[in-house]
Amino acid sequence: MGREMSTPRELNFKFKEGDRVTEINRMRQLCVGPAISTASKNQVLRILSATRSGTVSSVGVIQNLKGARRIYVDVIWDGSKLTSRHEQMRLALLDNV
Repeated sequence: MGREMSTPRELNFKFKEGDRVTEINRMRQLCVGPAISTASKNQVLRILSATRSGTVSSVGVIQNLKGARRIYVDVIWDGSKLTSRHEQMRLALLDNV
């Protein structure tokens, strides 16, 4: 009564090298005490809600410990020289936003 191995599903790449992307807005929570001023709170919220845009430098597949394959995208954000790796579900094409 063993479970049969299914065939691996085909991975769909949403992005390719050179595409312009932006971060998808995600819910962020900020817990502050009553002592913080409204101006300081607004400044922190503005920083947290800002989305970045950048260029895709590479796309690849990484397998986790359980064997699931996930698509990761390396992005060079505008104003930065370093790349950062993100799962493709966190990004959107800049033209579609």
